[in-house]
Amino acid sequence: MAQERDSISLLHLSDTQFGRNHRFGNLGATAEDGQFDTLIARLKIDLDLLRKDHGVAPDALVVTGDLAEWGRKSEFDDVYELLDRLSKHLNIPRAHVAIVPGNHDINRATCEGYFATCKGDEVEPVPPYWPKWKHYSKMFDDFYKDESGIAFKENQSWTLWEMPELRMVVAGLNSTMVESHSDGTHYGEVGENQLRWFKSKLESYSRDDWFALGLVHHNAVRGAKDDDENLRDANDLRQILGGSLDLLLHGHTHDGKSARLGLLPVLSTGSAALKPDQRPAEIPNQYQCVRVSANGIDRWTRRYDPGDKRWIGETRCSPNGDKWIINEPANFAAFRKTATVREPLKPTADPARYVEKLLGEVSKIYPQGLKTGENKVIELSIEEYYIPLATPSRSMDGKPGERASVPLREAIAASRKLLIVGDPGAGKSTFLLSPA
Repeated sequence: MAQERDSISLLHLSDTQFGRNHRFGNLGATAEDGQFDTLIARLKIDLDLLRKDHGVAPDALVVTGDLAEWGRKSEFDDVYELLDRLSKHLNIPRAHVAIVPGNHDINRATCEGYFATCKGDEVEPVPPYWPKWKHYSKMFDDFYKDESGIAFKENQSWTLWEMPELRMVVAGLNSTMVESHSDGTHYGEVGENQLRWFKSKLESYSRDDWFALGLVHHNAVRGAKDDDENLRDANDLRQILGGSLDLLLHGHTHDGKSARLGLLPVLSTGSAALKPDQRPAEIPNQYQCVRVSANGIDRWTRRYDPGDKRWIGETRCSPNGDKWIINEPANFAAFRKTATVREPLKPTADPARYVEKLLGEVSKIYPQGLKTGENKVIELSIEEYYIPLATPSRSMDGKPGERASVPLREAIAASRKLLIVGDPGAGKSTFLLSPA
């Protein structure tokens, strides 16, 4: 019987890409350099701060592909160290670590060698070309060697994790089934056979007792400029498996986003460690912590600041680009029995309490880019720091052609409906908090 819980917290990493394009120091560097300039060290420091200041304590570690750069053994040696040391630091058992391969995790040289061997033996290569995952599967087997029931094997190159202590089951989808060394194969596809296998397996887990999490590498919701970046059979995923999952996480996009695949919530995070010249210039390295509960989805989105050599809040992931702690509504059956749901505010029944709560939410602003020495979010009082905005309007006597500057608060008071237009950063969002 699964243990009842009121929430599950996840550490979500993606696109660590150990190898020549990994931005942090090599894990085999000298003690002086390796002590701090590694992805592990930077993450440890930030995760300790999140635990201390915000109570964020991941129950599971999930990595959505592109762990390596060229799928080489030496790169996966570093991946193993990351998974091992980070899970130990967070007291996460290996059975609660879930990974899926990305397009950079296949070894194209090994795949090409397999094709050459088949040609020499006068036989056809057999899709999905198992040797391409040679070093990924070896690292996988080494990491999970003491965990029963967790497998990535030739006749089933995907993985189901059952985590009864968390009341969670994880569908680790493999979207590199078609990928190979050959031209025309560099795109994401899961395949109907894999989707129906997972659907069949998930039917045995009661949605009232188990939270069903899906992991995949490629973009599940179309949005990339290059169509090869998207998951080609995303519609099949939605139709066949979408109704069996509560949440889907992915990487590959290099940008943290929130979307829906039909009714299924989909969250992505950017590359945790890819060099700047290998990703969009405007998007920093990212990772996120996610908590799911009866209150919905809470996200702590982070970005790496190379100047300060630390992780800070990533506000671009929020709808208005102003928050790095984000709550999104969602209804998860697995938490209905045990969760303590926030009581909805009732203004008519208790106006004083409602006003007090409202003031607490709208009386503060959080300037983007301002940091403290302890990496804490800076709160500023709107009353103390807000500069009132004005808007051009007709002159007060209504003469045509003449315009006057009118405070926005007065414009609101004088209008039943008002459209506020301004450039990014002009202060529209902050202004809407001010009159409240």
